[in-house]
Amino acid sequence: MPLYHATTHVFIPGQVVAATADQARIPRGLTALEAGRPDGAPSRLRCVFAADSPAAAATIIDAELPPGTKYRVYEVEMEFPRKGPMRLVREIERRLADSKQVEALVAEYWLPRHNWRLFEYFAPSMPVVAEHLLPSDMAQAVVRLDYGWDTDLSKQLSGEP
Repeated sequence: MPLYHATTHVFIPGQVVAATADQARIPRGLTALEAGRPDGAPSRLRCVFAADSPAAAATIIDAELPPGTKYRVYEVEMEFPRKGPMRLVREIERRLADSKQVEALVAEYWLPRHNWRLFEYFAPSMPVVAEHLLPSDMAQAVVRLDYGWDTDLSKQLSGEP
């Protein structure tokens, strides 16, 4: 299955991209996810991430970068990637900020049982296959709708209306 990674960096086909530093964008959530990590699963602290469509990869980076920042989308490969529902990372962090329990959400992240629409894929490294065309605005709008679906599902799992 092809995977896609969006970045401001320039990669060349065949280049192997590996995590170079611990990920710390969502520190409390990462701590909770690491505490619930199953044996044999890669640590999210030292991984690279991808999505299963160019539109999902682009939508993720669009949410993280200042408006108008230029980026590229690459098709990548991952050997034995782990996948988790993308929305649960933010939901776990949100619940921790409100001093709420997250154990069920952490368990769901590592072993998804519900009908999630968007997943993040991660592994310690990823070879770059090729640069991909940037997705259309319409394709990214569909991803945002799927993210909304997953947001609603994550709130249901956390017992919220």
